[in-house]
Amino acid sequence: MNRILCLFAVAAQLSAQVGFDRIRNAAKDPESWLTYSGNYSAHRFSPLSQIVPGNVDRLKVAWIYQISSQHKVETTPLVADGVMYLSEPPSDVTALDLRTGRRLWTYRRRIAICGSVAGR
Repeated sequence: MNRILCLFAVAAQLSAQVGFDRIRNAAKDPESWLTYSGNYSAHRFSPLSQIVPGNVDRLKVAWIYQISSQHKVETTPLVADGVMYLSEPPSDVTALDLRTGRRLWTYRRRIAICGSVAGR
């Protein structure tokens, strides 16, 4: 029983619940990227200053995540509470730990395929 409670507690911590007020005030939370354009102003700009012209040549890859599809991918990851959420073809959502790149979970939506129509 304790294992079940522990798993539930971990799962609850990993699922970011981002309310309207937090999204509306996203500019005050620069470590997060809560909307497609970062915030409702849609400037697609982050005020973070860890990367500057003087240190950009010392950047190194921290981790890489390889999607499982060979399709073309165009996505804007969302970031909240140390978790990066990204979409993958055909219609999956994956959550990654920002520190390690480890996949936390993937949601795969079932796609219903109706009968095809001949001649089209």
